Parts: sequence; C-alpha cells; structure tokens
Amino acid sequence: MMKSSARISKSGSNTKTRSPGFKKKEQSGFFAQNDPGKPFFGPATLQPKLEIGQQDEPHESETLKSPRLKNNKRFQAVFENKSVIEYGDQGPEVRRIQQMLIDLGYSLPEYGADGIFGPETEQTVVNFQADHPPLIIDGRVGFATIRVIDDYFPSFEITADLSEAWTIGCVLEIMCPWNSHIIENILPGFTIYMFDDFEIPQKEWTGSGWVDNPMHPRAYHWPAMNEIGFRSDLSCNEAAIGFYHEAWHAQQPPRITHVTLDREVDAFIQTEQWSIDIGIAGQVNESSNSDVKSIRSENNGQTEVDEELTRQHVSQRYGGASEIPGETIHSKTEDKNKLRVRRADGTFYERYPIEGEIVPFFDEIEFTEKNELDIGDWTCD
Repeated sequence: MMKSSARISKSGSNTKTRSPGFKKKEQSGFFAQNDPGKPFFGPATLQPKLEIGQQDEPHESETLKSPRLKNNKRFQAVFENKSVIEYGDQGPEVRRIQQMLIDLGYSLPEYGADGIFGPETEQTVVNFQADHPPLIIDGRVGFATIRVIDDYFPSFEITADLSEAWTIGCVLEIMCPWNSHIIENILPGFTIYMFDDFEIPQKEWTGSGWVDNPMHPRAYHWPAMNEIGFRSDLSCNEAAIGFYHEAWHAQQPPRITHVTLDREVDAFIQTEQWSIDIGIAGQVNESSNSDVKSIRSENNGQTEVDEELTRQHVSQRYGGASEIPGETIHSKTEDKNKLRVRRADGTFYERYPIEGEIVPFFDEIEFTEKNELDIGDWTCD
C-alpha cells in the first residue's frame, strides 16, 4: 500500500552499479550471471543494443497480440526492433515487464516490480532467456524476447457472467490463461478461507479527535498465520481480483511488506494493471469507502493506472498508512493522542498523528462464518 507522489524514488531502489567483473565480461563480448554459484557465459549483443540475429527481423506491419503488450508505443517499438528495454531504464513499461515475469514464476525477491531495470531485473531477464532458447542471453528485452513474452499472454474470451456469485470454475476461467503460477504454485502454499464478513476496527484522527472508521475487506493475506481469505458473497469479477491481489502480496519483497502504504499501493497498482489488461472491472468504484471512485485514467486513448489516485485511496482506507514515507502506524500509545510508529529500519518511536491518519486494531479483528476452503483440485489443465 503506498501513498505519496507517483514518482519512482531511487532511494534504496534497484539501482546498484554492476561490478567491474561484470563490465569486463560485457566488454569482452560475453555476459556473466551475477550469481557466482551458477556461472553462465553467452554471447552479448552490445553493438547495437538490440537482439539482432536471434530470428528473422519483424516486419513493421506486424504487431503485438497480447492485451498486456499491444497498443503500447514503447512495447511496439521494441517488437519492431527500434528500441530495447534494458539496464538503467525506468518507468511503467519496465514495471509491466517485471509484473509479467513474476506472473510467469520468475522471482524478483529484493525489489519486486518497482519500475527500475536494475541488476535484479537484468538477472531475471537472463534467467527467462536461458529458459527459452534460442534467445540470446544478454539481459535485455528486445524484439525476440518480447515476442516470447507476448505468446505467454494471449487474448481470450471470458464466458462466465462476471456479475454472478463467484465459483471455483469462474475464477479458474479468468486466471488460468495467464496465471497458472498463482493457482498451482502460490495459493497451495497457504490455508485458504472463505468468510461472510471480516471487520478490522480502525480509528481516524480528524485533527481534533478520534472517530471510528472500520474496514470490511473483501479479501486478506495474513503472513503470520499463513492464510489467504475471501468473502463468500463476492462476484466472479471481485473474486478474481481478490485472488490476484492477495497472491501478489504473497510475492512482494520484504523491503515493502512492513510499510503499509508501499505494500498496498504496489498490490493495487499491479492488480489494477492486470484487470485492465484482462478486460474486467477494477478494484475501486462508486461504492468504495473513500473519496476515490476509480484508480484508472485515460491517456491518449489508453486506460492506465493512476498512481496518485491509488495512493490517495489507500491512505483513506487502510489503517497503518503513514503520511511520512517509509513509516507504518503501529498502534496508539497510552497517551491516547500519540501514535507508536515503525520506521523503515524497524525501530519505533512516538509522535502525534497527522489529520487523516488511521490506526488499525488488529488484535480486535472479528470474522463471521470463517471456514477453510479446499483448493486441492484447483488446476489449470
């Protein structure tokens, strides 16, 4: 959950420089993996920085076919061998490539989908290329690599009624074409529950006092209990979004999981992008209990995730979201007008609340009709 501006900060981000040894190998025409325990050397395509020679060059009349890639000018330029996405790049296209790699089961355990093409992302692209010969293993996303990614996320028709109550069948129909990794590898690692209701008591500071602002989540991911849960009365559309959102939480890097704002904004952004690409309704609508009624915006005819609106929505609904970057509100102190706050480094301190900040009371959570859900036969054959 995040809150603040939509800028990508380099502070503590995936922007480490590569080692002299790495550069030496690169200059000699070979690429070395960063993991010394798994050495691999293969030809690098440095001049020009494109995947020339991997296969027949694409004709300019061809286009990307996946809803996750098509209609994006940068992705199309890469597909036409006019551009490349590589080390040092930043922005939404990098984030979306990272998201797709994670969806395919390629982990980014330190930085996740942060929109910064650093060493970890480069190594993950190398791993993807090594798994898909005859791709040249150079750590760049050029036209041959993006073609393979394009094939993994085809267009498909959803026949289920998205407004009807969710069933296992409708969720699998939506998720299996692109997200078999979630169904078959992520969810089985958790105990899955269904519940009729789930209340998190919360107090919001108005500037002069505390008022009740409880939250009734549609789904949750509870790492300490190794649980993921979903409301029983969700629609098929809502349930699919809930499964993706909570599974995304389960794959987030530790550096953001302890910061409420960063954790939730990240999950909202990735899930909303996924729902836009797959063609279903988003997570925030007119019934949302915040001033924000959509976290989507239009830009040159394209629907995009609005990161600033996402931060605004999260900060208005999620207890623990601090106005100060990197901090999480933990609880109220014995002095009822003060907060106990966790810094990014894990230490705690006390301060007065800022208007609009919300304190959660996780020790007072109440479930109604919480029952374990058997997903043993959930497969994407």
